[in-house]
Amino acid sequence: MLTACDGVEALRVLSEHDEINLLILDLNMPNMNGFQVLESLNQDERFRNLRTIILTNYDELDNEIKGLKLGAVDYIRKPIHMDSLKASIDVHVALLQAQQALEQKIDEQALTFDMVFDQAPIGIAISHSRDPKRSDKNNIKINSAFEQITGRTKEELIDSGWAKISYRRYEKLYCQQGGINREN
Repeated sequence: MLTACDGVEALRVLSEHDEINLLILDLNMPNMNGFQVLESLNQDERFRNLRTIILTNYDELDNEIKGLKLGAVDYIRKPIHMDSLKASIDVHVALLQAQQALEQKIDEQALTFDMVFDQAPIGIAISHSRDPKRSDKNNIKINSAFEQITGRTKEELIDSGWAKISYRRYEKLYCQQGGINREN
């Protein structure tokens, strides 16, 4: 457990310790209030998975709502009841553990998919766009069998776009099989 006296120190402590997953943040602090801290956290990608519980006064419903809109995941009203605080912390720790287990499972499944995809004896290509100008090269997967079948590298396939390498080719095949009567 790490502590800070104000918002400026809280941001410094967070920056120095990457392993912090849960922050209990008082909205009323000197030098930099809790809202300013939340805004700073939102602007820094390093803190996108940080769970923040805000502390508010009993009659500050507007502050609770504003804090939640700025990314806090929960709030505790003052005066603080230790059992309530502990229960909230326990819930968020359990959620963090579940999230980590899920991310590990996803990583394992992605590894399995990549192995099967790369070793498949058939050509497989996955894309979300036919237009090379609109395709995100990170969202295109082509296995080596597909490259061998088409005689093109992954980069050539991405640069030319799916419409140029598949549409005409399949349209011609479809025409030859009597599907439509059209020259080209």
